[in-house]
Order: sequence, then structure tokens, then C-alpha cells
Amino acid sequence: MRLHLDDSKAISRYIKPLYSNNHTTGIVYAKRLKNFEGFFSQKYSFTLDDFLIRKTFNVDVYELLADYTFLKLTDDYISPDGFKLSNITIKNTVNTVINFLLFHDQDINPRKLKHKVRLPKVVRQNKEALTKEDIIKILQT
Repeated sequence: MRLHLDDSKAISRYIKPLYSNNHTTGIVYAKRLKNFEGFFSQKYSFTLDDFLIRKTFNVDVYELLADYTFLKLTDDYISPDGFKLSNITIKNTVNTVINFLLFHDQDINPRKLKHKVRLPKVVRQNKEALTKEDIIKILQT
């Protein structure tokens, strides 16, 4: 797998060290951030580079993250791959964006973030191995 980054210097600066440590992680994060970049450019009339590197514009990062999270949570949102995103995927994607913004010196207060940006709940199920008796019952039916 190869990493293909377009013109976004902000994304390139963030991804290159990740990619050199783990190619797969770099590629996954790059896809997430390219998706975010598309959202950002639709929402605002300037680029991520204008915001993060040139510091030309101010953006309320909590509003930005809340809008992005809300978009991902809507039932009619389909990923670029054509799939509805699971809660864990949405949460991981938003966390990637948060880390990206932090990398570029955007102040994000964890307490404010928790109150202003609602991440989806991830329900984890406890998995237990089947007992020998359960297996026998299943096979007998």
C-alpha cells in the first residue's frame, strides 16, 4: 500500500510520521482526514491549510467537531466506501480529527469537548466461550 497525499500541507505534516511508523495506520488516518478536509471545505470558504498553518481564519473547533460528528451520526450518511458507519468507526474518526487539530496547536479543552461534542456511545459486549454442555445442546438440536 502507498500513501497518496494531495496538496494539504496540514494533513501531510500529521500523516508522514505516522506512516513511517506504521503504513496501515498512516493510510487509514489519511483517508479519515481527507474526508474531514472535504467536509471542512464545504463548510467554510477556505482550506485546512489556511486555518491550521497560515492561521488566517478563526474557527470554533467545538462547533466544527459537533457538526462533523452530527453529519456522521445521521442515518442518511453513507461513507465514501458506500457503507453506514458504526459508532466505533465514527468515534475513531472524530478522535483522529481531534488529534490532528491538537497536533496543529488548536486548543481543545477536554471538559468543553465532552459537553459540546457528543460522540456516539460504543456498546461493548462481553464475549464468553461456549461451555462443552452448550456445544452439545446446540449440536443436538
